Amino acid sequence: MPLTAADKVEIVELMARFCQTYDARDGPAFADTFTDDGVFEGRRGHRRGRDALTQQPESLPDHMRGMRIWTSNHVLEGDGDSAQLSCYFMVLLRGRELKVEGKGTYRCALRRHDGKWLFSRVETLLDG
Repeated sequence: MPLTAADKVEIVELMARFCQTYDARDGPAFADTFTDDGVFEGRRGHRRGRDALTQQPESLPDHMRGMRIWTSNHVLEGDGDSAQLSCYFMVLLRGRELKVEGKGTYRCALRRHDGKWLFSRVETLLDG
């Protein structure tokens, strides 16, 4: 069965929670956006499983405090209990002026677990 409009809204909202919890350095809430065996691959390494995922946003360097991740151009595909999401992202740092710290594409695999969508894998592909 193809993704419904409700599935797509839930997945885009999941991406928003992923970004907001990362920005806030809320490791447990960030890990809650993933399956128990979820994987995050980013510029600072590879994290697998709840304990490692909890550490990811908490390990950001001090100069990244106050960052904001913005996503756009969400493309969703899938059916049944699995889906793929691709979207652009931009990391902004707040200070006297906004600075673009990084930009690229998130490529995500998702699974429906206990009736809700979660990331099983998020891969960060940086531009340049």
